[in-house]
Amino acid sequence: MPQACPQMVWAISYIGKGGKGGLKTTVTSGIEGSSNISFSQLKKHIGSAIVQSDLPVLGSDGTIIKEPVKILDRRMVKRGNRAVMEVLVEWTNSFSEDATWELYHKLKLDFPHFDH
Repeated sequence: MPQACPQMVWAISYIGKGGKGGLKTTVTSGIEGSSNISFSQLKKHIGSAIVQSDLPVLGSDGTIIKEPVKILDRRMVKRGNRAVMEVLVEWTNSFSEDATWELYHKLKLDFPHFDH
C-alpha cells in the first residue's frame, strides 16, 4: 500500500466478513485506484520498534527534504588521478543505517550552514 501524503485522499468501505472472522474492505486512494485488504491478515507487532515521532518535511514537489545531521565516518577515495574525501552522512528523516557516502566538498557546497 502506498504511503500517505498530504495530497492523497483515502476512502475505506466495508465489504463483508472475511475468513476466520476478519473484515474485508476496499481501500481507495485518489492516486492509486483501489485494492482489497483483509484485516484478518494483519498481525499484532511484538517487540520493540523505532518509531518516528515527527512527520517529515515535504518540498513543493512532494519529496522529503533531507538535511545532514552528522558525519559518522570519513574515507579517502581515488577519483581519476586525485584523492578526495568522502564522508558517511546521517540524514534527517531517516535512520542511521540509511547513512550514505557523499563527497565532502559537495556536501559543504550543498549545505554551507552544516557544521559537523
